[in-house]
Amino acid sequence: MHTAIPAVVFVGIVVGLAVAAALGLAIAPGSGADALVLSGGVLLYTATGFAIGKWRAMLLALVTVVVAVPFGDPDADGLPTWAYVLIDTVVLWGPLMLAGIALRKLVVAARRRRSRPSRGPLTTT
Repeated sequence: MHTAIPAVVFVGIVVGLAVAAALGLAIAPGSGADALVLSGGVLLYTATGFAIGKWRAMLLALVTVVVAVPFGDPDADGLPTWAYVLIDTVVLWGPLMLAGIALRKLVVAARRRRSRPSRGPLTTT
């Protein structure tokens, strides 16, 4: 699979969500939709990591931080929106993308191992 396609899809979804948030399309906590968005994020990051399957895909996780920089003013704690996104990326989204990448590498290694011809029993002469 070409790695550019999942990367473009990932960036498109992240930018689309950022624009929706900037337009005020927020999800009320406890509405049930918040769990759906969290599940979608888990799927998005893990599937992107699996689809790309290369360690450099981790750089995509940082796209969310870059996209968040122009959005949102500092909150009551004085932290800008991008700081919260960075924390979420380091604690949750980044490890999920790493899990997807690692899973892909394990699948590829298992396929290679199965496709190798068997050498048969070892004998000594």
